Amino acid sequence: MSAKQGDVLLLEMKDPETFLRKESEWFGNLKRLRVPVIIFAACPPDFEVWPGGLTYWVSNIKTPDSSSDISGIEGGVILSSADRQIAELTEIRKRSGPILSARNAAVFLEFFRENKIDLKHISVLSGIENRQNVSSTESLISQRLCEWEHASSGFLFPSGMSAIFAVLNLLRKKEKPQVIVIGLLYSESYTLLMDSGLSSNWEAIFLGLAELDRLPEILSDKTAMIITETITNPLGEVPDLEKIGNIANSFGVPFVVDSTLASPANCQPMDYGVDYVIHSTTKYLSGSNDHGGGVVLVKSNEDALALENFQKYWGLTISPLESVVLLECMQDFEERMERFNTNGTTIAKLLSEHSAVAHVYHASLPSHSSFSNAKKLLSGIGGVVSFTLKDESEEGLQNFHDKDFSAILKSPSLGSNQTLICPYPMLTHYFDTDQELEEIKLPRHLIRIAAGCEKDLAPIIRDLNSALLRAIR
Repeated sequence: MSAKQGDVLLLEMKDPETFLRKESEWFGNLKRLRVPVIIFAACPPDFEVWPGGLTYWVSNIKTPDSSSDISGIEGGVILSSADRQIAELTEIRKRSGPILSARNAAVFLEFFRENKIDLKHISVLSGIENRQNVSSTESLISQRLCEWEHASSGFLFPSGMSAIFAVLNLLRKKEKPQVIVIGLLYSESYTLLMDSGLSSNWEAIFLGLAELDRLPEILSDKTAMIITETITNPLGEVPDLEKIGNIANSFGVPFVVDSTLASPANCQPMDYGVDYVIHSTTKYLSGSNDHGGGVVLVKSNEDALALENFQKYWGLTISPLESVVLLECMQDFEERMERFNTNGTTIAKLLSEHSAVAHVYHASLPSHSSFSNAKKLLSGIGGVVSFTLKDESEEGLQNFHDKDFSAILKSPSLGSNQTLICPYPMLTHYFDTDQELEEIKLPRHLIRIAAGCEKDLAPIIRDLNSALLRAIR
């Protein structure tokens, strides 16, 4: 074999470890030629020293088919000696979302330790007391979400990002590379669009909410989709879904909405011409901080079939252990959302009246630019409230945030039953320049509160008042 620098050698074989031992000299030659070598094998390797010349080892990991209690638990693993490439793969995995469930990982670890596992043991590992039939569980979740969202079909994914990845790549075609983005997308969704890897052929056009009149002139036969969020994160803007839907439908362009921040309780985007609705089930639908998943709801049966085939092709299915947890969490979802809405509105009003606060972003407030759209489209605004301090400096942010809170958790997530807080742009846009942040109207030292569904909000109010007093000083 001869190879040029940059070629890749992919080997699939029954006994790769024996082959590696016998052909060590040959692999050494490949290393000198700088040829990346990938071995795909049914099982992870069992050697103590990484073979010279081998770049990646890829295996699937799954529970034995003979055990009906735990069949269907599967995943994959990539091992490598190339640190930089593994770091890049970690970022790609984060953006495309095929994350291994922590519950699955716990089960796999027991197998690797050669411990016998029965149904009771798995229940302990996964936090599930009564595991139902998996296909029945996923069907119940899909059916309930379809009823809430007025959809024809629903598909569960390993994460919210894998759901977004699936829809973006399903709709994008070589002859239709253009995506029109309206408003500010979740940071990882934006990065996925701008990624120079698999999505290098995207032609993304960004429109502000006040620029919708330009939409008809921008749409073309190259447009793959229009995408937006029901409530944008973290500024709480509410696009006019009805207006966008009418334009998209008249041009025959798919309309995609990430409705995670609104949740199925506060909005049904398909009533306004939306074709695909996406949720991160990790957020409001779960609320428990111990579930990972996503879902795509589809309007037409034809689109549903195409998405089903795409999902099977890429293996982007939710862990059966996660679906059990999600169904359990969804039992009181509507009741919890009422409190999320109430708590978010209460916190937004408190902040808007405080002398230490410069501006509050929550569409329940008449001062918010999306107040009228929210009144028209939403039955509740949700719990995400963002604000800026009058002291706009980093020191002001530190004075507010860096001391301990008694009832609020510091976390970059949202939709938790417990109230969370974070300096959102400092976490998600840290390396952006001031000009880049100004273009998307995102203050660098903005603070985001994700109100929980606590029945007693008094401890949260005390925490906020104390932190705001620190910011004044």
